[in-house]
Amino acid sequence: AIKDYTTAIKYDSSYAEAYQNRAHELFLLSRYDSSIKDYTKVIALQPDNFQAYFGRGLSKAEFGKHEDAIQDYTKAIALYPNFTYAYFYRGFSQSHLEKYEEAIKDFNKAIQLDPNDHTAYFNRAFNKRQEGDFEGALKDYNTCIKLKPNFEDGYYQKANTLYLMGDKEAMDDFNKALTLDENDAEAYRLRGILKYEIKDKDGACADFAKAVTLGDNEAILLQNDICKK
Repeated sequence: AIKDYTTAIKYDSSYAEAYQNRAHELFLLSRYDSSIKDYTKVIALQPDNFQAYFGRGLSKAEFGKHEDAIQDYTKAIALYPNFTYAYFYRGFSQSHLEKYEEAIKDFNKAIQLDPNDHTAYFNRAFNKRQEGDFEGALKDYNTCIKLKPNFEDGYYQKANTLYLMGDKEAMDDFNKALTLDENDAEAYRLRGILKYEIKDKDGACADFAKAVTLGDNEAILLQNDICKK
């Protein structure tokens, strides 16, 4: 496809759609620098193309240029105020920059525009937790799980939040997470810690052993400290 778009551009250097489609294909191939160049060409040809700003923002974010990405998402939103994905990914970049309050505002808007997107609740929950709003985070994780009952990360992060709150009900969610993904080493390790705290040393050591087999180095330290005494 890239070859075809390149040929089309050779015949018509002002063919914005060909640049945009090639940019998308380059993005899918992780050729972000080239993708940015093509999206920039689209923007030069079509300054009101909100999708080009959004696509360029995604490519910049993949480079870790989140400040620049936010500028592009913001421009996309200015051109199309109900662009759900632009709010979502701007929130994602805000979170990477540890601007959790700003990220929450963007995920709020994304949820307002699409209240059935479980990933928006999931990401807002993370940012709420970073801000110390554990109850708010739990509420969002519960909504996420309700919308997507087999979403392993939802159960895992809910369990992790409960664990951080010192709530032993985390065990049920660790169990569910591991039912959905039996290769989650970190979930085994954290469940093992929880089991040890409730005096189930054998269960804890079994979980640490499983985490070690899955490559969790922190579980090795716990195994040595707890299980080999």
